[in-house]
Amino acid sequence: MITMGIDQSYNSTGCVIIQNDQIIFDECITIGNNKETDVFDRSYILANYLKDITEKFKPTNVIIEGLAFGIRGDATRDLAGLQFMIINSIRHCNHPISPLIVAPMSLKKFSTGSGRSDKKEMFNHLPEHIKEYFKEIKKYKVSKGLFDMVDAYWLAKFTKDL
Repeated sequence: MITMGIDQSYNSTGCVIIQNDQIIFDECITIGNNKETDVFDRSYILANYLKDITEKFKPTNVIIEGLAFGIRGDATRDLAGLQFMIINSIRHCNHPISPLIVAPMSLKKFSTGSGRSDKKEMFNHLPEHIKEYFKEIKKYKVSKGLFDMVDAYWLAKFTKDL
């Protein structure tokens, strides 16, 4: 089984693909935030990039984190549009699959045992070799996508125990 976890964001999208408990692909995807690209262009670029990854690895499952509805303002609307674009692209690619949407609290409970955990606690619950891989080998930093990759990892692991 090949499982793809996607932690969507306009700033840095985490994508982890696991096969037989091994990470076979991981990337912290940054599209950029400049005056030439608005949220519509960036969502289109990101959705197509994730579609290409899906077509390349042909995952059995794609898991994407749902929206945090406690957030106020335009960010939630923009993220809803991004999620729609990503799901639509994956459902209509050469390897069509319908992603499973996992609520943030469910992901936290799965990874730590508590739906109220924070990002640091989710990192602390990673297997030691995954912590080392993300921090020492891949050099992900808290300010540059580490927690996005942690979420994507746990999303990729989510269906393992269903």
